[in-house]
Amino acid sequence: MKQLYFFKYGFLFYFLISSIAAFSQTGSINGTVRDETNQPLPGATITLKGTTKSTSSDIKGNYKLNGLPLGAQTFAVSFIGYEVITQVINISDNTPINFQLKPSTTELAQVVVVGYGTQKRRDVTGSVSTLTSKDLNPGSVTSPLQQIAGKAAGVIVTQTGSEPGSAPSVRIRGIGSLIGGNDPLVVVDGIQGNMDLLNQVPPSEIESIDILKDASATAIYGSRGAPGVLIVTTKKSKAGTTTIEYNATSAVDFIPKQLNMLDANQWWEQAQLYNVPGSANHGSNTDWFDILTRNGNTQNHTLSIGGGADKFNYRASLNAITQEGIVIRSNNQNYIGRIQATQKALDDKLTITMNLNSSVRNTNGSPDKVGRIGFTSNLISNAYVSRPTDPVYSTNGSYYSDQGVFQYVNPYAVSQTVVNEGSFNNLFGSLRADMEVIKGLTAGAFASWRKVDENWGYFIPAISTVTSAIDNKGIANINNKRQNERLMDLSLNYKKTIGNHSLDVIGVYELQNQTYQGQFSQAKGFINDIATYNALQLGDLSRVQPGDFSSYKNDRSLVSYLGRVNYGYLSRYLLTAS
Repeated sequence: MKQLYFFKYGFLFYFLISSIAAFSQTGSINGTVRDETNQPLPGATITLKGTTKSTSSDIKGNYKLNGLPLGAQTFAVSFIGYEVITQVINISDNTPINFQLKPSTTELAQVVVVGYGTQKRRDVTGSVSTLTSKDLNPGSVTSPLQQIAGKAAGVIVTQTGSEPGSAPSVRIRGIGSLIGGNDPLVVVDGIQGNMDLLNQVPPSEIESIDILKDASATAIYGSRGAPGVLIVTTKKSKAGTTTIEYNATSAVDFIPKQLNMLDANQWWEQAQLYNVPGSANHGSNTDWFDILTRNGNTQNHTLSIGGGADKFNYRASLNAITQEGIVIRSNNQNYIGRIQATQKALDDKLTITMNLNSSVRNTNGSPDKVGRIGFTSNLISNAYVSRPTDPVYSTNGSYYSDQGVFQYVNPYAVSQTVVNEGSFNNLFGSLRADMEVIKGLTAGAFASWRKVDENWGYFIPAISTVTSAIDNKGIANINNKRQNERLMDLSLNYKKTIGNHSLDVIGVYELQNQTYQGQFSQAKGFINDIATYNALQLGDLSRVQPGDFSSYKNDRSLVSYLGRVNYGYLSRYLLTAS
């Protein structure tokens, strides 16, 4: 009888253990997601249907999804602008599977903005990604580059710093030059410029961003378009309707994970144990990182009004972006105003478009390149290397400073006394006229002008505890820059369709003129800190050194003759020559 019970319960125990082991067995899949040209698609979503299990592909298009039930499972793979594919996969321990997505057929008739014109997407031979306003990243963004991050294959957007007003960098299909510039050309409503031009466009006023990536798509821009081209089209109002829109977003910026730093007692024990040079214990327990940082805040407000009649429409907007940085006393304010108007005449054969944009930006940056002998960096880095045993203030109420062997600075004193102010005034506008001469032939004229004034003021007083400022009794400098850019082009565009053949030819004459000038001045040895950088003449002239004063002016002109031919047969066989 005992043997029977032993057999019965032993068999039951074995069955339970086997069931649990079988139930707990899971598998995984991994592989790469690519587009129709075999380029990786970062940010593609792979989902196990009927569950919440999903993952996204990384920058190289690679993905891995763990914890999947074994056997046949159905997966959906999606990416903006591409058809969603569904596939049944037999899951084992580690199943490799690659996916290739195709552009959505519903978007093949979409109009794409290319260099000096537009084309239907199905007729585009180059690599072009189009992001409309509904595709862009939402939220309290301060730069259009933040809106396209992770949205287009081969476009890498990187934010390298948290300074208020700092913009991300972008690379299209990697680094294209070892010694030349790698920033793409930016075109906003026909106005060409560098990456700074994007800071003058309200993120909520963008209708679409077209990204030209390969040589075929960028050829018409010549060497300027070698690193790629970002074409930004701003919103326009529809005729016959009057709209008033208000958009507001807010975000809190914080550091989610901090380094685990030693307190004063722990630091002093380690300093004595390893005989750290220049170590000292002043009886304080200062968390330098804590007193130098805070939670930041970003506010973005846009008010726009638009409307028009049958032949005329307009849109005007005001945008305010304010940022409080993570580092104390760092902030940025950017105010942008724009107006756009379009008028049709001569039985709609003539179209005149006007754009005017102005922005004012003021920034207070946290000091950079300050520190002790052999180490200069920003305040956060200085906070990490400062001794927790040092106090913030001396017994007499002044900022504490140790000018011993390593000449430590007081990071808090630097944050409270150093002035690092910048102001930017930007203005750009354009006027375009297009006239249909005969059916299929359009003549166009375009002119734009851009003016940028950039002014920086920097002052390091002796009380900042920075050694160079103490030795020189204060250092102040101003750095002023100005640029004027003018562009004019004349174009002829001919479009004709005969049977199964289509032809689109454009020729452009373009003239650009750019003027860059600047001035740098620096003075040292001030009797007080009242004027900061606003009275360099009060400095000690005996301390002037080579390099304390400089100026420059550069003029550039560029004349271009551009052309492009697009030929299509049956909307299937396409040829583009630029």
